[in-house]
Amino acid sequence: MIQIQKLPTVPQSASLNFDKHNFDGAHMQPVSARLCRDEEGLLGWESPGIDFGGYDYMQTEHVVLAKGRRFEAPSFAVNDRDLRLVIVHAVERRAWGSGSKLLKRQRGLPLVERLKTAEAKCQERAGRLSSILDNLCQEYVTLRNNRTDDKRLGQLQTLIQGHDTQLIIDRHPAEVYGYILYAYFRTGAASHQIAADLGLHAPCVRQQLSRICKIAKKELHFDLGAKLQQRRIVYEEQCRAAKAAAKAERAAERAVLSLERAEQRKAKALARLPMLEARKIRRVPAPLSPSGYEGAYRAARTRKAPAEANRGPSVRSSTD
Repeated sequence: MIQIQKLPTVPQSASLNFDKHNFDGAHMQPVSARLCRDEEGLLGWESPGIDFGGYDYMQTEHVVLAKGRRFEAPSFAVNDRDLRLVIVHAVERRAWGSGSKLLKRQRGLPLVERLKTAEAKCQERAGRLSSILDNLCQEYVTLRNNRTDDKRLGQLQTLIQGHDTQLIIDRHPAEVYGYILYAYFRTGAASHQIAADLGLHAPCVRQQLSRICKIAKKELHFDLGAKLQQRRIVYEEQCRAAKAAAKAERAAERAVLSLERAEQRKAKALARLPMLEARKIRRVPAPLSPSGYEGAYRAARTRKAPAEANRGPSVRSSTD
């Protein structure tokens, strides 16, 4: 018979220390589960929904962000719970703006209800935009066929593009925001690739990303990361230094060009100086002769004499 001997428990050493927050904020593994609280304060498990059997048949891929990016992925973009909260706040801001009283009352409700109410508001506005867009398209087609006002055609093109972009986002704002954040920060896609998938323009995608990040920082107090902020400051300083260097280089080129032109003008003037000296004519006064100065004086006197004879005697004043 096997004998089992139970050893006494060794007391914990005072030098050992367990930090409960040692792995807080670490990236979630593909197969993992973490105890957390939801928006209502209830305890629950957060998991990617992948088990080890499914992970064996998956293909892993390491995504590297493009080198030209000024920002790294913020903390809320790689956390599903924080990402849901940011998307709901962004949709609410799009539906009501920042200073609405209804928006303040919505903050105490669950996320699902808040999202449905905000999406309903956006879809209601999308219906009005659709009718306006139809009228603009009809006017554009009429003017395009008649070719009567080219200036109005350009204005209609800009209006139609802007209303179409708003219509695409307002129909499904949560889906658009979720795809933009997921594709940009998690898959490393560029803005023009995301714009092609959604039917938008690349500047619009970058604008929406900037607005969402501002909402996450100002309203939800998420940290965008000191490293990326420092990287942005360094990048802007480099841009300013490059612009200043280019401006100084252009000023130096203009100064050199002005000096060269002054030297060319001076050389041309020196080259013309001998020619001017050769062409210089020295005037000699004509001799006094009847045909010269004296003759001209006599001719003038003879022309003036008949006029004085016809004038008559002069009348003197009484004082004389």
